[in-house]
Amino acid sequence: MDGDTSPGLLPGRVVGGAYRLEAPIGRGGYGAVYRARAVGDERIVAVKVLSRAEDAHRRQRFAREARLACQLRHPNLVRTLDVGEDPDLGCPFMVFEFVAGVTLGALVNRSGGLPERRAAALLAQVATGLAEAHRLGIVHRDVKPENIMVSPPEHQPHVTLLDFGAARGADGISAPLTALGSLLGTPQFMSPEQAAGGVAQPASDLYALGATAYFALSGQPPFAGRPLGELLQAHLTAPPPPLPAALTDGQPPSAALQALLDALLAKGPLARPIRADVAARLFQALARGEQ
Repeated sequence: MDGDTSPGLLPGRVVGGAYRLEAPIGRGGYGAVYRARAVGDERIVAVKVLSRAEDAHRRQRFAREARLACQLRHPNLVRTLDVGEDPDLGCPFMVFEFVAGVTLGALVNRSGGLPERRAAALLAQVATGLAEAHRLGIVHRDVKPENIMVSPPEHQPHVTLLDFGAARGADGISAPLTALGSLLGTPQFMSPEQAAGGVAQPASDLYALGATAYFALSGQPPFAGRPLGELLQAHLTAPPPPLPAALTDGQPPSAALQALLDALLAKGPLARPIRADVAARLFQALARGEQ
């Protein structure tokens, strides 16, 4: 959060005349995220504020994120409640529902990996949310465990996909992925086409979903422990390693699960499942124990 706690962004500051910041949560795509309360009804919300130091290019991307996020209305996608610009701060902001729970990353780090059926049930919900975003022509571009919130109850958890801060329209009208000389997305979960600096597409999110699934099951990303250059090259050329012979519950991964991950992690976009809803149905079948 260094650089984000300027006097205008300290806890207690009211943003847009309506949201009192309480504590920093972290950073999302192109903005710092805070827990806040709505002035008046005291609702807990999440507020993303773009730093005043950001250049015009990033401000344009933040505005695009707001336009895209406002289209999303689905139980597995974080809901945007408000957008605006604070005249005193001189910077735009977005307000989201506050999603309580734990990230998939934290959940997996606690256990070292999830059993097949539990992981499949969570990933099916992520794929269902992606299917809706893709239906609206929106590509997330940064699907990863830290952008997936898992909420109680434990026996039937609800999953919410967060942070469309790197999102773009699927029509190809956007800045390249290597804008300003830096990749958009998270290298450990990045599709080959993104790693090569190409244009992301819905199939790119499916690759990231596959990498996230591998992490959820094994406790580490597919190409863990490699320097950045080698990591990107591995996404481009190296076959993904197979899942461990036994998952954390002592059971071997099913052939159907390994086949689905192999398809999601295919190097060519056309070799991946045709749509996110197809991947969702396959994960749902695995969650039911169907082989």
